[in-house]
Amino acid sequence: MGSRCLSLYTVCVVLTGGEEAVDLFNICAFNYALYEDKTICKLFDDLRVFEFALDLQFYYKRFAGYSVIYNQCCYLLDQIFTEIVAAAESQKTSHVARFAHAETLLPLIALLGLYNDSIPFTARNYFHLKTKRSFRSSFISPFAANVVFAVYKDDSQQSYVLVLVNERPVRLPFLPYNKKYLYKVSDVIKKYKSLNRTCSLQSLIEICR
Repeated sequence: MGSRCLSLYTVCVVLTGGEEAVDLFNICAFNYALYEDKTICKLFDDLRVFEFALDLQFYYKRFAGYSVIYNQCCYLLDQIFTEIVAAAESQKTSHVARFAHAETLLPLIALLGLYNDSIPFTARNYFHLKTKRSFRSSFISPFAANVVFAVYKDDSQQSYVLVLVNERPVRLPFLPYNKKYLYKVSDVIKKYKSLNRTCSLQSLIEICR
């Protein structure tokens, strides 16, 4: 494919195939993530091509590429809603912690309707999406990614839920805009229940056929 030299190490790297280029990109990404070292990254003219290719893979395997991917999380979301209601009805401070991999976290985020782009997420639309897009797997699911549903009560005992992704509050797209990111618990559950009425094993099997 070509060659590129790193003057720092006086080493010349010759790329003979796409797989080697992907391997180098992965080394670049992990080297920067772990050590903030961009040396290997200097071999590339434009890392955005590789980042977009990786996002395409995540989008169609773990996110919103196919409805069966995120619909599997309807059971998990139902359990989370049950815990939210319990927290709203309780007079005590409590917490529930769940631990999972990106294969669970990304579909859950997709089911919430977050980080969807108005332009179809395809390779054909690369030039429209390369700089401005909502779905970027490295931002949504980095190391130690997390989703938090925090329940609050006001002075009138009205319960609200705040959703955070990686400690940042997010707007729920299926509900009216709220600049404080606080939504009534009853409104959130009612809306998402209406969007996921067919949460059953049989419905998932039908999607797969």
